[in-house]
Order: sequence, then structure tokens, then C-alpha cells
Amino acid sequence: MAFTITLEPSGHSYQGASDRTLLGSGLDAGLNLPYSCRAGHCRTCRGKVIVGAVDHGEADPLALSEAQRAEGYALLCRAKPLSDLTVQVQELSSQVMAPRIIPCRVKRVHKPTADVAIVTLRLAMNENLMFAAGQFIDLLLADGQTRSYSIATSPRKRGVAEIELHMRHSPGGLFTDRMFGTDMEGEILQFRAPLGSFYLRGDSDKPIVLLASGTGFAPIKAMVEFAQASGSTRPMTLYWGGRAASDLYMDEIARQWERDIPGFRYVPVVSEGTAADGWGGRRGFVHRAVMDDHPDLSGYQVYACGAPVMVEAARAEFFTERGLDEADFFADSFFTAAEAVSTETSASPSITTHLPGVPSMRLNNALAAPVNAATSVVKPEYFSHGTLECYSLKASRRFYEEFLGLDCVRHGRRSMAIRCGMKFHVVCLQVGSRLRPCTVDNHWGLDVSSPEEVTRIWKAAIELKDTYQLRQITEPVEQHGAYSFYLEDLDHNWWEIQYYDGMQHEDMYDFGDRFTEADLTDADR
Repeated sequence: MAFTITLEPSGHSYQGASDRTLLGSGLDAGLNLPYSCRAGHCRTCRGKVIVGAVDHGEADPLALSEAQRAEGYALLCRAKPLSDLTVQVQELSSQVMAPRIIPCRVKRVHKPTADVAIVTLRLAMNENLMFAAGQFIDLLLADGQTRSYSIATSPRKRGVAEIELHMRHSPGGLFTDRMFGTDMEGEILQFRAPLGSFYLRGDSDKPIVLLASGTGFAPIKAMVEFAQASGSTRPMTLYWGGRAASDLYMDEIARQWERDIPGFRYVPVVSEGTAADGWGGRRGFVHRAVMDDHPDLSGYQVYACGAPVMVEAARAEFFTERGLDEADFFADSFFTAAEAVSTETSASPSITTHLPGVPSMRLNNALAAPVNAATSVVKPEYFSHGTLECYSLKASRRFYEEFLGLDCVRHGRRSMAIRCGMKFHVVCLQVGSRLRPCTVDNHWGLDVSSPEEVTRIWKAAIELKDTYQLRQITEPVEQHGAYSFYLEDLDHNWWEIQYYDGMQHEDMYDFGDRFTEADLTDADR
């Protein structure tokens, strides 16, 4: 049975099934509802039922007391409708991106301590992720379970092609045992993102207190770097706590922010240890360090992330003892898998960790026979060559060898082979005035070693435009997961000079088909 849920003060309404949570149905309807843990613990999604009745589900009594239930409050991630409802909840003013499922490859795993891993995920080509600083992803595991991790990467206007996650080893954990016990670099995963309403608000000029414990530093890192890149002048103070100094695994980065960012202050805090451990900084609970430094928080915004006990203590004591406005406290609590048994937030298919039926084409196997060769009419061993046209082999050869750095062999009266390693070459045909100019959509690509190399070559192309009779040169941009520019040569052939952080051929074929006919619009056909 479906009921009509009306939200106040926005007036938005949507249909909610009796077997789905208010949050899940609302997110499916495209509404920007606040949420974080999705397991009834953190209170981020709390709303007030003005009209109607709900089944509260298994909400944590610390997050929703009996007295609060009697007043009409409910946690939207747990509550299910029993009738038509009117719910008072503050929807998000920011138009955050709708979450989607994205394949990725584990590019790098760095372990600064024995129980912390900094994991870099490289997204599939054409899958630049748009998100807000502070949001998180759900990694989709093979058995249908998920694991949530905050994005430590600063968002960019055009999206990002790779993201950084900070993971703490939870012994016995389904995913972190694999991450810490095996070599996962190169593996393909999938995740759903962006998620959550914990992100840096840009509609206030209040000074900011950033509060983190352990790997709760990850979204805080994204916020600080985004504020720095955006030119924000709001004063920011970061309080980062751990049991021991080693838990502050990116301490030097935070100290560098303090040196580089005007108005930024860093306060590391250690809760355990002895005088013999060499720690000369603040000791105690990290939220108490905030209270020691700020007798009045009424004019501040606070962003807190980390252990639930820290977040809840900060929430309660900042409100009651330091005068912080409840509307200025934003939080994301990290729960273990056992704690965070979440109900659904949005309908989504069951996804496996590895893409099914997709072969792995590692670089050292790049010349292997194609997968379909066993059943095809042609049994190709490799893609051997292509062709392009030129006005004059002599003039074009100079450009290919001196500018593009390709090997050239004149193997015919009016033809020349050009190559750049591997078992593939292009045959250049001299056709004179019969040449048919190409558009930029029909181009050849050359990969180089770094973004800086792309920029260097682009500058050289501008400088040498007349020397090699280059017709057009575009600006370097980030596109389809690469940093590149195009140039049109003397024969109207287009070349893309690009840097792709990974192996483009390997990634495309390992990730497999990203679109089906059902995904296409009329404009795509």
C-alpha cells in the first residue's frame, strides 16, 4: 500500500510504500533529504510527524528517545508510513547530484600505519564523479552487502576521475580483511555515489570548527582542500583526535595547511599514552579540546566526523554547554558493519564486486587473442594497422618524426608506415588533391607520461604551428577521464595528445560495456 507523504515547509510530496522507509522513498522520488548512517543511529535524518502515524522501526533510543517519539519525532531512515503523512524536515538547499553506480579499479593502496589504508580508486572512462566535499560512497560487495567510506578527495568543477578513501582495519570485517590481507591493487570494484548530507555549506560566513577522530579525517580533508581551492576566507580550526600520535596518520598535511592557509588552525589531540611516548601536544578527549578553546560556540558552524561516541558527546555538550545552534552542527558518524545494519535508502540492483564475464587484459597480455576469436569467422591475432591520408609523404614524414616522435618507413611509392611500438602501425597514403579532410571526431590518439607533458607539448605546438603547418590547436582540458588537447595537422588529420592515469585499453575492456540500448536517448541514436 502506498501513502502520500507531504514535507513541510517545502510543500514537496511523494508516494511512500508501507514496506519502505520514508527516506528510501523520498530519495527515489529525487528529493534532497538529510541522511548519513541510514541505520537509525546518527539523528541526521530526524523529522517531525505533524499529521499521520508511522512505524518507528529499530531506531537507536539514544538517537530517538521515547519522549521524542511522543512529541512526533521520527528517524526517516527507519520510519515507515502507516497512513498519509505530513512531515516537518529541513530539506537540503544544495542541489546535490543523484547517486549512481560506477565501476572503478583499485589503483593504489598505501598504509601509513598498520591499521589504516589510504586507497585510491580510478573510475571508468567517461565517469567523472561530481559530489560535494564531505560526501561518501557505498562500495558494493559480492553478496549484496555494502561498506560506506567518505571521499577524502576535494571535488572539482568538472568532476574527478579518481577518489581517495581512508579505511581502518576492522578485524573480521568482510571488506577490510581483504584490503589488509591481500593485494587488491588492480582489482575492479563498483560503488554507488555520491551519498550523504554531510558536506561543507557555502551559504554562511560563520567561522568553522572541524572535529575529527581517526579516519573521520577523510571528509574533513576534502572540505579543507575544497575551501582552499575555492578561495574561502572563513576561519577554520581543525581538531583531530586519536588514541596515540600514530592515529593522526596525515599529521604533516594538516600542519602544512596551517602554514599555507590564512585563518586556518590545527589542534591535534591524543587521548591515551604516557609522558614517555614523546607526545608534547594536547591530551584528552578531542571534543573537550574544542570546549576548552571556545567558551561560546553560538557564532560557529561545526562539522564533526568519526566515532559515534565522540560525535554524540560533541553534539550534546556543544548545545547545552557552549550555546551552539542545533542548525549549525553537521555530523557523520562512522559505524562498524555490525552497528550500521541499514535499511534500504534507494532501490538498486544487486551488484557483484567484480564485473561478470569481463576478461582481464593486463598489459603483459595485451597481444593475446581477442575473447570473441573462438566463435568469430575471422580468427585475428591482433589489430595490425589502419590508414590515413596525406598531401605529401615528405612533408608529413617530417611532422610525424620531428613533432610526434613516431617511427616512419617508406614501404611504397605513395605509402609510408608509421608506428609507436606494439604490433600496430598506420599506413599513410599520399593522395594529393584527392585528400578528404577529417573532423576532430575522427582522430588518432597518442598517450604521454603526465599532465605536465601534455601542457608542454601544447605550448610547443603553439610555438611551432607555422613550422609544421598545424591548422588548429585546441586548449588542454580534462575530458572522458583524460587530460588532453587536439591538433589538426597539415593533412587535416586530427591528433589527440593525452594523459590517462592508467592503461586506457585495459580499463575499457576490463570494465566492459557501460551503456546498453536502454540507456540511450534519441540524440544518441
